[in-house]
Amino acid sequence: MKLKKPAKVTVWVLVGVLGAVAAVMLGYLIFLLSTYNRLEDNLSLEIEAGAHTESDLVVPIIKELNIITWNMGFGAYSPNFDYILDGGSESRAPSDRTVRENMNAALALLYNDYAGGTDFFLLQEIDTDATRSHRVDQKRLALEKFDVYYAAFGSTAHTPYLRHPLSAPLGKIDSGMFTLSFFEPSEAVRRSLPTEEGLRKFSDLDRCYTLTKIPVENGRYLCLYNVQLPAYTKDPEVAKEQLRQLLEAMDMEVYAGNYVIAGGDFGYDLLEDSAQYFESEAQKDEAWAPALPDDLITALRLVNDVDFTETPTPSCRKADSPYQAGKSLVLTTDGFLVSGNVRVELVEVIDTGFAYSDHNPVRMTFHLLPMAPD
Repeated sequence: MKLKKPAKVTVWVLVGVLGAVAAVMLGYLIFLLSTYNRLEDNLSLEIEAGAHTESDLVVPIIKELNIITWNMGFGAYSPNFDYILDGGSESRAPSDRTVRENMNAALALLYNDYAGGTDFFLLQEIDTDATRSHRVDQKRLALEKFDVYYAAFGSTAHTPYLRHPLSAPLGKIDSGMFTLSFFEPSEAVRRSLPTEEGLRKFSDLDRCYTLTKIPVENGRYLCLYNVQLPAYTKDPEVAKEQLRQLLEAMDMEVYAGNYVIAGGDFGYDLLEDSAQYFESEAQKDEAWAPALPDDLITALRLVNDVDFTETPTPSCRKADSPYQAGKSLVLTTDGFLVSGNVRVELVEVIDTGFAYSDHNPVRMTFHLLPMAPD
């Protein structure tokens, strides 16, 4: 029996399919190139007024003050959530209901247990319009809960649609950092930081920090830096340059005679080697984050809860799999850097069991020291 030759039409179908795939990829590349942008540096931020009427309040010296920082993980991180950029499988929260439940529970914890005695909040990963968080406006949720505070929001991500990774695209992301102050700020600005180059720049966040300056009763300013550093930046030199620029800016405010506090998710192991404090099955296998480079810190000092307790609580879990106490890798990446004129009384990581985020909030009690006249 004579075998039939494959129909030529099959070859042309294959060519057509490959051509269509190439056209889609080219179209998406053109879309990325045409929509890619980074926000301008030194961008003034709108300060939304709080509901209380005492607009002439200034930060007191000597008096005890409190501040809380928390990376809220865009409302996705229930204990069973893993994240694809950490090595897990999920890129989006299961539903908008999950996002609302996590955000409302986290905000309720802050409000019910701490708002009465907390003067400042530094929040990170607050989505305003994002595919990954089902377009839940988390900034609005926070404003509704903390309506007596002044607020400033700085954008850290604003991608039209990110088809990365291909297996589970992150989609559109509008997200940022939120600073809340009971005292009226005089100004708030967003300062850009270096990002990766080449193709990775399309998936890297629009790195930045925000600075909120609040008048102090002695005529100085309390400079609050809201920070979220390198998490997924692959180039260690870019990550180090981000930190260097942040620290140099803070040093300038110290030398100007102001009070300086930076709080947030630094992306570094703030305990140098968290494995010596936290035991788990994953802890011995890898070092997820490098230690904070001490050689870059000059006019500031790092404070964290090991300064006040021998049994610290981790502030962050690796989300490569659902959280399991004693098994998941945990460490401390969240904390505070302060100037010498800020006296720290207590730093504590608030143990939520990672119920609403892959981070725990960190609270610091402090007061501002009197300063000699110029």
